[in-house]
Amino acid sequence: MDINAIKVLLIEDNHSYAKLIVKMLAAQSRVPFVIEYSDNLEKGIKHLEQEPIDIIILDLILPDAKGLNSFYKIYENSPEVPIIVLTALSDESIAISAVQSGAEDYLVKDLVERNLLIRSIRYAIERHRMLMSLRSLSLLDELTGLYNRRGFSGLATQFIKLSIRKERNLLVIFLDVDELKKINDTFSHKDGDQAIKDASRIIKNTFRETDVIGRIGGDEFAVIAVEFTGNTPELIEKRLQENIKNHNKKTNRKFNLSLSCGISHFNFKDELTIDELLNHADRLMYENKQKKKESD
Repeated sequence: MDINAIKVLLIEDNHSYAKLIVKMLAAQSRVPFVIEYSDNLEKGIKHLEQEPIDIIILDLILPDAKGLNSFYKIYENSPEVPIIVLTALSDESIAISAVQSGAEDYLVKDLVERNLLIRSIRYAIERHRMLMSLRSLSLLDELTGLYNRRGFSGLATQFIKLSIRKERNLLVIFLDVDELKKINDTFSHKDGDQAIKDASRIIKNTFRETDVIGRIGGDEFAVIAVEFTGNTPELIEKRLQENIKNHNKKTNRKFNLSLSCGISHFNFKDELTIDELLNHADRLMYENKQKKKESD
């Protein structure tokens, strides 16, 4: 087998349409495709467990799973494999939800032709490789395991480019650990490091795995996330404060943890850099911190 071949897992219960997809990809001469086929979700998941796959092409209407549940199940099982949704459902809300939840692309069967499908596959795989490369390089913060500033900026820049291409708005969140210097001075730097680690866990629990999270300074964190109905600034702030409250109740620390947060909107039509977005979110975070001090 050609080592450069792209291994595709096609999960599709319509055998006639599956043959059409195989025919489309077989006509590609530059890069060979090897297509593995499953006609239901359970078989597809078992196939993923048995051998490596480069990309999944997934129908949403299957005998054993319907709608977005099909995507959620396959994504939860293999989040490391890029997924293209290819379905007869031309529902924009479902398409947006699928992409927001981690799908690389959403294609409608009646509108798909060979070149579009091949471009979509290549783009999905290249983006996936970029993510894997970032993770494999020294772009992670040693204390928390999150992206460091360099790693966050590189990935966030790509995230912004993708949001422009997909015409999606983003949220950029800047977070700061309150009174970290006081924790260091009153207790110890070991306790300060523990506060940073606790904060990173709370932030990870507040956001989704598909969001980009980084520790960009000593006590500073940043997140870039897709904006959608269930991900408004008000809901994010509420979720964050609930997670902090639960942490302080359950964890036996010498201090209560507190985080200040600023959330900036990115419209895909705007021409802003990640630094500009972070600076705006930082100003909002500072205003939030000052309000908390004034209310004490």
